[in-house]
Amino acid sequence: MPSSADSDANMAGANAADVDFSDRRGAPRKRILKAGVIRALPDFEATCVVRDLSEGGAKLKVKDTRQVPEHFQLTIELDGLLAKCEVMWRSDSNEIGVRFEAPAVAIPPARKQVIYPPMARPDMPEYKPRPFERQTKVVFDK
Repeated sequence: MPSSADSDANMAGANAADVDFSDRRGAPRKRILKAGVIRALPDFEATCVVRDLSEGGAKLKVKDTRQVPEHFQLTIELDGLLAKCEVMWRSDSNEIGVRFEAPAVAIPPARKQVIYPPMARPDMPEYKPRPFERQTKVVFDK
């Protein structure tokens, strides 16, 4: 019977389509859709989309999985989250699964998200609904 170290070594080069990682997660993942930045020394920087997130890792959508280094820092600027990551798997659909090497650190958010209700932006005139041009009447036959 192969040990877990042997199976981990066999999965290191495996494609995500060939391996089911859902049962190997230590914590449940929460589906999100947020922008992230991948940074690695000496001067690698790329944007990504964080598709799901947990205490122990994340799934990221990137332009090219081959360009992302094995170890990097992930920043989610909107949430103020910084995490050191290790790539666990890469897929043909430009997604990578990462494990946090240490607990994520809270940092000051680099930007804020402001969502205005429809037609309530400060630079827009006050919204006034128009009266219907044609009234319709529904009549039910008895």
